[in-house]
Amino acid sequence: MGPLGSGASKMIYVFALLIGVVAGLQAMTPLAAVSWAAYLGWIDFAGTQLSFIGALPTVIILTILALAELVTDQLPKTPSRKVPMQFGARIVLGALCSALLPGNWIIGAILGAVGAVIGTYGGAEARSCLGSVLRQGPAGRADRRWGGHHCRTADRLSRLDRLADPISAACMVQGWCWTSKETAPK
Repeated sequence: MGPLGSGASKMIYVFALLIGVVAGLQAMTPLAAVSWAAYLGWIDFAGTQLSFIGALPTVIILTILALAELVTDQLPKTPSRKVPMQFGARIVLGALCSALLPGNWIIGAILGAVGAVIGTYGGAEARSCLGSVLRQGPAGRADRRWGGHHCRTADRLSRLDRLADPISAACMVQGWCWTSKETAPK
């Protein structure tokens, strides 16, 4: 058996990374998820100093905070998730929530922190591209530049209606955003 353990314990580390990614996207959601898992008996904190995580009042409070975060993220005055204060909080919460999962807590915390970085930057780029695609309208003729970014996916989606081959369509859609200073691929 390797340093990560058996196949079942390796799956826990995949979950630790995914919890971190979710923390990068929505900081309070992983706390609520771990609390719900403890409340439902999927994670056992009984007899430990962390037993309060599975208590019903904790579950309710963390669920309300996670839902409130979903609402406040939509407000126009909400700062970027990449500012140091929010970015640091996402990393800490990703590491903390992943360390609470069964298994080696150190590996879980590291994977959670890495996942939070992936979720923060990947989510910001995905939202930027999605916003660019959605703002162009159904005709696909609008300017695809928005916020200093040019979304390659928006260009490629506008050409999908001409494609009959789904594999070519899938290859065409792949891609992220690049800054307006870079040259767009042909």
